[in-house]
Amino acid sequence: VVVALAAAIPLLTYAIGRKMLDEGYALAAGLLVLFSGLYLVYWTSTDGFAVYTLVGATALYAIGRSMDETRQTGVFLTNARSAARSWLRQRRRMICEGLYIVEQRRWEWSILSGVLIGLAQLTRADGGLLLVVAAIYLVIERRPGWWRTLAVITLAFGLTVAPWLLRNVQEMGTPIVSSWGRTVFVRAYNELYWYEREATLEYYLAWGWQNIIA
Repeated sequence: VVVALAAAIPLLTYAIGRKMLDEGYALAAGLLVLFSGLYLVYWTSTDGFAVYTLVGATALYAIGRSMDETRQTGVFLTNARSAARSWLRQRRRMICEGLYIVEQRRWEWSILSGVLIGLAQLTRADGGLLLVVAAIYLVIERRPGWWRTLAVITLAFGLTVAPWLLRNVQEMGTPIVSSWGRTVFVRAYNELYWYEREATLEYYLAWGWQNIIA
């Protein structure tokens, strides 16, 4: 299963590149992932790299699509108030007298991105950072309705992780395992698998600012 997931990563990269750029860039991106050197060791490991990469990459793609997808709907306002008619004339396209085409946001990609970010969080402790990426992207773009898109993504994320958090409360008395935050203070990748000692803030600062900055 892990090998199959790892094999799908270059294909997903190519598909996203072809959708967002063109054939040449998509092929180059897929080949870079296929021959990714050191990372080839991790793609087929059983600690979630392949799953996280697939889920995270698709989530980022869905975030970008969430602000682009709209649905056009015809609206008759023959008896509407003059204020409403005036607003529609300024904001929407009028086909004929009383008939307007209103562009409505489609929420499929927003919901999908929120669910995928939730799955990323359940795969790795830092998966929730993708929600921060979504917020930054939407704030920078600041397209009409961006805050509604962010709200839908956040809601879908919350509903996805909620069952597991409730399970943690029932089993351990806390929604979030305390060790999640400690991964911030590791100095090297292998320290993620320490069992006899913990990476604390004091341990991390003792490394020295030169190493931390580097």
